[in-house]
Amino acid sequence: MSLQQTYAYLNNGGKSKKPRVYTQAEWGAQRERIKLHYFDEDMNLSDVKGIMSYRYDFHATEKQYKTRIKAWGLEKKVKTGEMLAIIRIREKRKREGKDSIFTVRKRIVLDQKIERFQKSHKEPISPDSPPRMVSSVVS
Repeated sequence: MSLQQTYAYLNNGGKSKKPRVYTQAEWGAQRERIKLHYFDEDMNLSDVKGIMSYRYDFHATEKQYKTRIKAWGLEKKVKTGEMLAIIRIREKRKREGKDSIFTVRKRIVLDQKIERFQKSHKEPISPDSPPRMVSSVVS
């Protein structure tokens, strides 16, 4: 399915599951609202979906939201490759006596989150090993 058209199922009392077409322009008109609630206010997707349906009469499916959020770069999850790059940079800067604050997609990655990732991924990560190219990590 392209991003030009996506479908949402109309709620018509359970009689039919006929999808509704949302154009790119309709998604664009809702982008800032979705960004505000999902990304800026850190709400979960089901709450955002409910707000968009109730307040703005915008009835998209969860899959549609996930597709758009990914396309817009509004994902909240720090991916494994990004976290490994953060750990490498962090360890190198620690050896140099420097403190760092990391951001991924304009969101700060907390030290607790980095340490939790390290505990769950026990393999040692050498700060001297060449990092995979990750453009979304800023130290």
